[in-house]
Amino acid sequence: MEIYDLSANEIAEKVSNKEFSAMEAFDSCMKHAISLEGKIGAFITMTLEEAREDAKRVDDLIAQGKPAGRLAGVPFAVKDNMTVRGVRTTAGSKMLLNWIPPYTATMVELLRKEGAVLMGKTNLSEFAVGDSLETSAFGETSNPWDTSRVPGGSSGGSAAAVAARYFPFSLGSDTGGSMRQPAAFCGVYGLKPTYGMVSRYGLIAYGSSLDQAGAFTRDLKDLGLVMRIISSPDEKDSTNASGLHNVDFDSGKAANRIGIVKEFKDLEIDPAIREVQERAVEFLRDRGAEIVEISLPVTSEYAVPCYYAISVSEVNTNLARFDGVRYGCSVKDASSLTDLYTRARSEGFGIEVKRRILAGTYLTDPDKYDRYYTRALKVRHMIAQEYASVFSEIDHILQPVSPALAYLKGENIDTEMMYADDIYKVPSNLAGIPSLSFNAGYCAKTNLPVGLQLLGKRWSDPDLIATAKLLESCFGEPKGAEI
Repeated sequence: MEIYDLSANEIAEKVSNKEFSAMEAFDSCMKHAISLEGKIGAFITMTLEEAREDAKRVDDLIAQGKPAGRLAGVPFAVKDNMTVRGVRTTAGSKMLLNWIPPYTATMVELLRKEGAVLMGKTNLSEFAVGDSLETSAFGETSNPWDTSRVPGGSSGGSAAAVAARYFPFSLGSDTGGSMRQPAAFCGVYGLKPTYGMVSRYGLIAYGSSLDQAGAFTRDLKDLGLVMRIISSPDEKDSTNASGLHNVDFDSGKAANRIGIVKEFKDLEIDPAIREVQERAVEFLRDRGAEIVEISLPVTSEYAVPCYYAISVSEVNTNLARFDGVRYGCSVKDASSLTDLYTRARSEGFGIEVKRRILAGTYLTDPDKYDRYYTRALKVRHMIAQEYASVFSEIDHILQPVSPALAYLKGENIDTEMMYADDIYKVPSNLAGIPSLSFNAGYCAKTNLPVGLQLLGKRWSDPDLIATAKLLESCFGEPKGAEI
């Protein structure tokens, strides 16, 4: 077995025990990633020189008999909407084509302090807007299981890299399914944590009240380790719930009562997804879990319009700073300030980002603010209450991540399928609850990964991992894609 095939825990243990060096671990992952990158396109920027320095630092600490960290010598990458001091950070947009941030995101800093070796910044949908990763200014990323298909968005670069075995883990962010869909499409674990668990300092915002960063892995023990490290308190983020950290992700309890949403039963989904969901239900029932039908009437009726009203309003506000003066690309020969603003934003933003900015501008107009945005906030509160009520009776909800398997690049998805795709993903962001996407096997016809997800009450993240571990005995551990 090659070093790049090992889990993060295995690499860290073997590096610390001097079975191989951090530099050897880096070289193994680097060579494998470079050999496949022409087919996958997971990276926007590779930081190989910086990674060599990180690996050497780990080896020097070990040679001196000093602790090198819980992730000693483990290579990883982060979505390119997370800042790293001195490293180009683009958010997948021409607007930030050559921006070099002067600070590092807290979550990245925490991992590097534990000895992790940063190999680069991964591709994403522009400003994390879009669910197919076809809107990046830096080109498309391919799904490692079938390079004619999308890896999912917006964190598809991070998911594809882990699925292709570039390294054991990566970081992504999730605003409305942006981690869970790529995890499902690429056949890896993807956890959207409870809102407030992970600091958002250094994460370029899409929807500030919806965004949350998490990890992709092929191993649940790795997922628990990474999450324990990045869920440390941070005074630099006012949304970070500093009193609810240092969670022991190894102490979770598998669910005894599993909910199946009544309103989702008749949604159109791929037969392979329906089959694995039924298999999961039977497996859990055979292991003693009680399967309970639950109802989410407010969520099923209003979550999708509520999400879009809030998300486009927030992206409009967050991207207003990129005007060619304060932030973002500029133009040298503008005839006026208005011309500078117009040209900078016209040339810097892609079409999907422009659509959402325009929608957000409309919804936050003073004449329409109360009619749309304020009402959406009230509905969001009702959705959160609905989930809280349900989770007083059950432990987790089991449901698909997406109604379809990874689709072909450029493929148009019908309206009904798009609704199902949204209704499975966006409610957990609105309610601020954790949700974990896990691999549930592979389609017999296409060999594409099939994903399901578990949702839990706030701060039940370790329990989701425990239930996913139980389900591994049904579906097996995720496999790396052979390309």
